[in-house]
Amino acid sequence: MASPRLPAALLRATLAASLVAAPVSLTIEGEDPRLRLIAAEALADDDDDDDDDDDDDGGSRSSRGGGRTGSGSSARPDDRPIGLLRWLRRDEPQRPRRTQRAAAVPRPDRVPGEIVAIGLAPAGLSALSADGYVVVAEDDLPERGTIARLRLPAGVDLEAARQRIVALAPDAEVDFNHYYRPEAGDACSAQICGVWESIAWQVPPRTGACRVEVTIGVVDTGINTEHDVLASGRVDLATLRGDAASASERKHGTAVVAILLGAADSRVPGLLPDARIVAADPFETGRGGDERADAYSVVRAIEHVIRGGAQVVNLSLAGPPNSLLADVVRRSVDRRVTLVAAVGNAGPRAKPLYPAAYEGVIGVTAVDRRGRIYRRALQGPQVDIAAPGVDIPTAASISGVRPRSGTSFAAPFVTAAAARLLAAEPDLAPADVLAELTAEARDLGAPGRDDVFGAGLVQASEACAADESPTAVPVALDERTDPRVQ
Repeated sequence: MASPRLPAALLRATLAASLVAAPVSLTIEGEDPRLRLIAAEALADDDDDDDDDDDDDGGSRSSRGGGRTGSGSSARPDDRPIGLLRWLRRDEPQRPRRTQRAAAVPRPDRVPGEIVAIGLAPAGLSALSADGYVVVAEDDLPERGTIARLRLPAGVDLEAARQRIVALAPDAEVDFNHYYRPEAGDACSAQICGVWESIAWQVPPRTGACRVEVTIGVVDTGINTEHDVLASGRVDLATLRGDAASASERKHGTAVVAILLGAADSRVPGLLPDARIVAADPFETGRGGDERADAYSVVRAIEHVIRGGAQVVNLSLAGPPNSLLADVVRRSVDRRVTLVAAVGNAGPRAKPLYPAAYEGVIGVTAVDRRGRIYRRALQGPQVDIAAPGVDIPTAASISGVRPRSGTSFAAPFVTAAAARLLAAEPDLAPADVLAELTAEARDLGAPGRDDVFGAGLVQASEACAADESPTAVPVALDERTDPRVQ
């Protein structure tokens, strides 16, 4: 006898109330005739264990309802019955798969067992070596003496080491060998990856663009100077840390430098394609791909680019306070070198990060094309000014272009604006550069300066006003949008 034919909706309502214990074959009106429901199979084949083993992964699985193999297709054999409960719930939204997420391992904030000291003489280093300190590395700094990485003897802590070193050199600075990391945020936004048209800031034509005869210093990771965007640029790169096994990647540094120096006829025209960049890479790649530079190397890198003639230095990196880093910042400002640093991406409520939070450094936050703050940017009094830093198209590490986000990629906009000011007025002190930039900034958020946007969005300097195309790239704000934190 043929199976009774019932409307599908009525059948669902009836069978949802009770399960048929005996095998019953039912043909559903309005459904594919191949979809035969075997009620007795329902309890055996219903997948309610959250393991998503219904999804084909190209492998083979087994279940209580029988073996199953897959080869990239999720189709069922025509004669295979569907589990009753699964059919009844087929229109319900699937529950997301529960996965066990590995606990995040905290990244170290300093080199274990090491300190750094600046201001030592050779006799002092010899005395420390006699006490059991190991001189890992040393370098001479102009007007400051020797900077040294020292491994502590067993049982000696930082305070004891500081007292010992200060006894040898009263003007010395001593601190842990802290790590500093590039301040990239989201590597890419899935919604606009590679879509130039969705980026609000406009790259002006480069014919007759302002030629800035200012040397820009960049302390960052490795840079792919062979990238087609940078191949014609003037980049002098020194690698200060890392061997072949631990050298830094070239992704972050290449992206930052391309924003500054991208060839005028490339897919990433730079803000100042005719500038000269002296760059230093103090970074190495630690365990788990942790890209970092210790305080010893960061200090040497800043000194290196200043020795190379840098009048403004881009520091798209951040980390904890360190007395040696504070010392080199003070001395750089005293030498009338403008330092521009990313405020960091640890979140709006995070503690201040350095060097952006040091007095005399221009701290830069990031905003999107509508003037909204980057969701991960730090906030506080260290924020001096905002710049485009969300979904900025820039050079990838090997070839091509991709959007990048983070305060790292906002800093070069301010560095470029500072360079233009210095090209017009080379004698400007860092405080004067900051004052001019903040005076020109477009106010965002609450009226006046605030801890979210600082003075507001950086604007093109008037240093090259005679040119038809401004060098700095303003963000096109949507006037209908309240540019407050969202």
